[in-house]
Amino acid sequence: MFATPLTPSNFRARLATASTVGGFVRKITINITDLDSSLDTLFSTVVEKLTHLEDLTLIYDKDDEQARPALVRSLCRLVSMTKLLVEEAGLDMTKVPAGDGEVERSSHFVNLMLNSLLASGSITIRSFAHRASVSLHPSVFDSLRTRPTQLRTLVFRASIQYSLRDSFNELTQWSSAGTLEKLVIRACSGTHYRTIARHVVSGVFGNLKRLVVIGSGYIDNNLPSLPPLMISIPELDLLEIDHAFDWEVLALAIIPAREVHVTRVFRHAIVNALSREGWPGLKILKVQHWSDEAERQFPEVRQACADRDVQLGVGALPYGRCTCHDVWVESTTSVNIGL
Repeated sequence: MFATPLTPSNFRARLATASTVGGFVRKITINITDLDSSLDTLFSTVVEKLTHLEDLTLIYDKDDEQARPALVRSLCRLVSMTKLLVEEAGLDMTKVPAGDGEVERSSHFVNLMLNSLLASGSITIRSFAHRASVSLHPSVFDSLRTRPTQLRTLVFRASIQYSLRDSFNELTQWSSAGTLEKLVIRACSGTHYRTIARHVVSGVFGNLKRLVVIGSGYIDNNLPSLPPLMISIPELDLLEIDHAFDWEVLALAIIPAREVHVTRVFRHAIVNALSREGWPGLKILKVQHWSDEAERQFPEVRQACADRDVQLGVGALPYGRCTCHDVWVESTTSVNIGL
């Protein structure tokens, strides 16, 4: 059963039926952006009745400084929950986050809640997504890396900004490496592409099956050269690169992958990666749809694929819209990040 969103404006009407129907709800969206702290305990009584909830989307106000202990406790009792999406209210996915400056927000609700859920021994979340305009607090990011989890899918949207770059750059295997299959890094300014590639091939994230990198990264000419690494992972099933500079495409080309999708990148970046034996084990390369005229004008891509015995396909889709490609992307079918 999928329940209509639970919000402060309608939760009172749910009180009478929560005990009866709560156990049948498997998926729900909870929006607490207008929840007065005085109603926290009462609101939490409804949440506690969702005894078999598997899929939760929680929408929050990034400036919420309430501790909301009753609500946190009720969320930590959702022992059937395996899928969690935590999303900042009013998020504009077309805008690149302006800056960091959020590292002192440890007392804010979202950080308290995430740390409590990650510390809970009774919940086994297999899919976690964080969509925001500000970075995760360092304590939450550290918990995600080090606390034992059974995560199979991990989605970051602006979750790793510049203040977390040193933590992200640490060559230490994540605790979820034994189970993690899909990793999405989107609009994360604290993730250097060379570091992402190094982490992947050296097994920091385990044996990923799918990696998606979208409009992330920073430029640091002083970043020490990374030593050559032995590739210690099997080929990814799928690597998706969306909205990247030429050097970023080349940085990710050390990752072995059977199939690669590239969107919103220059064609010569693709040719360069292929000619340098990038993406070891590559069998299929997909690009966005090209017109017949465009394909005639850029035969070098098809030739580079032929030289590598790689099948070239079209139909790779960019992830959502962006301000710098707004008109062009608007005319194509686009997709949004899912879990």
